[in-house]
Amino acid sequence: NFRVEMEDNDAGASVRDIRVVFKNPSVAVAMASVPVTAITSPPAWDGMKRIDFNGSQSYDVDGPIQAWDWAVTLALIGGVANTKAAALATAGITNRDTAYGRLASGYTAGSYIVTLTVTDSADLALTDGVSIRVVLVPGFEGATAVGKIGVLAPASSTTITAAPAVHKDAVVTQYHWQYLSSDVTCSPSLSVTSSTAAPLVASTELTGLCGAGSYQVRSTVHVQDSGTNAAYSETGTVTVVVHSAPTAALTTNMWSAPGETHVRAVMGRAQTVSALSSTDDHAVASYAWSATPALVRFDDATLGQAVMTPTSTGTCVVTVVVTDDLGATDTRSVTVLVLPSAVTPSISASPAVVVSTSAADGGV
Repeated sequence: NFRVEMEDNDAGASVRDIRVVFKNPSVAVAMASVPVTAITSPPAWDGMKRIDFNGSQSYDVDGPIQAWDWAVTLALIGGVANTKAAALATAGITNRDTAYGRLASGYTAGSYIVTLTVTDSADLALTDGVSIRVVLVPGFEGATAVGKIGVLAPASSTTITAAPAVHKDAVVTQYHWQYLSSDVTCSPSLSVTSSTAAPLVASTELTGLCGAGSYQVRSTVHVQDSGTNAAYSETGTVTVVVHSAPTAALTTNMWSAPGETHVRAVMGRAQTVSALSSTDDHAVASYAWSATPALVRFDDATLGQAVMTPTSTGTCVVTVVVTDDLGATDTRSVTVLVLPSAVTPSISASPAVVVSTSAADGGV
């Protein structure tokens, strides 16, 4: 408390007590619950390492925190800012609207800033960030998003190549391979199980495949990180699937005359083409329709059953590419003759014309 006394020239005095209160401002406080200077993680299909963050130390002296939001605001991949990588990592944060965020998926090797934004009782947004470094995430060339590599039967071998995501400050120093298991009774083997000296070999050949089935292989990658001057390693698994390619089928409601090898369509009249009868020993993943030349327009060229409308006359080839969940494809085509729009005949009444009124001419 302060007392202020004022006196004027006529000896008049005035005294007032003033109280000054010093308050701490509202503050956002973000912390990582685990060490984050050199993170390694398995690939997504093996379950990525979960990185927990704690914002519970954030406070507002005037009332409760109104809202929480965790987001990746910067992603440096290979030392270059990457907004797509930041968005993918943000999508991988669970419990974003609580004090305890968790980065559970969607990230790769690189440097990130994970930012907490809190809204205080006066609707003021306050932020704090945590810097993290991901030095290694194993991966494999040609693997699907669920960690599978398709091999068409009757192959008896295939090459597997490690393709790890590595921080720009780290270098790979070793590769190790291990055959794990199969749902087929046989004994596959690996041509390379370890590579520890330059030049490093990132590939191994899996031989002795004995028919359709799944074969699981583990890869362990070692790196040396100059950012922390330490060595790290991480493992990832990949499943080799021996399978058959899909069999595409194409049906349509367009018609053809006896002996014709093409079907007919009329310009401007919608027609249906379908590949829903296509089969695969796993699962059909996608369809892609096209026309050459482009005399027809598809309402949606990615549907199993699509509607197409001819826009120009002539002859074109309509093709569907069927892709299964392991990336194998098959195609079917049909030749389409696009005819002009049908002409609708019309009769219009005209005033009567009198040619003759003579009875000899048939007049009346």
